[in-house]
Parts: sequence; C-alpha cells; structure tokens
Amino acid sequence: MNPSVWYWLQSQTDSSGRPLVVPTGAGPFNAAGVVSAAGGSAGLVGTAAGVPVYIDATLPKNYGAATNQSPILVGKFSDSYLFESGPKTRVLPDVLSANLTVRFQVYGYAALAHRFDKSVSAITGTGTVAPSGF
Repeated sequence: MNPSVWYWLQSQTDSSGRPLVVPTGAGPFNAAGVVSAAGGSAGLVGTAAGVPVYIDATLPKNYGAATNQSPILVGKFSDSYLFESGPKTRVLPDVLSANLTVRFQVYGYAALAHRFDKSVSAITGTGTVAPSGF
C-alpha cells in the first residue's frame, strides 16, 4: 500500500479512543494491526489483521484520472515467480560506422509470472479514498 494509507491507518482509533495499530513493544492484545518498523519508508512495516503490510511510494495515491482512490495490492506472493537475467553488454561498431563511432548497449531481461490469476488482487473502491494530510 501507499505509505500515506498506512500512516493514516496508524492514526485511527476505535470508539474507546484506543489506537487500531499498536507497536509490538506494548504487547498488543486484540489489536487490528501491529507496527514492526516505526517510521519505515518502504518495505515491511507491520501487520494488519495478521497480514504483513509492505509500503511502497510507487503505488499511486490517486489512481485514475477521475478518482481519488489509493489501491492496495493483496497477494500470496509465494505463488509469484520473478525471473531476472544478469546485465548484458555489447558493442555495436557497425551502426554508426559512417562517422567512426560505436554504440554501447547494456540490457537485461525480466519476467513476472503468477501461478494463479487471483494470486495478486487489488483492493479498490470508495473505501480506498486516499487520506489527506498523510
């Protein structure tokens, strides 16, 4: 999820004024979420309803031109496979031979595959309106 959504969730309280997301040092009891990396800017920051929460600022805060929603990705990432090659380099002397120059290229390959089509889903809708001020 976008960091603004996570930090908004951390600022929320229940009807008795207790925080919904509590730090692990307080020994959480019946908490909706737990913070494991306070002030984290990316990566694993805690759990919500027992599900690990990863934040990433590259997820859009306002998804789509006409919406103000911030989608949340949920998935069983052990069903996802990432294939990456190492960096490849080559020199192409023939491409620019008319003016005695060469072209250098550095490239690589990457592929992402999911075992099942619903292994990764997006939570969207009016419940994911991006909070202001976070």
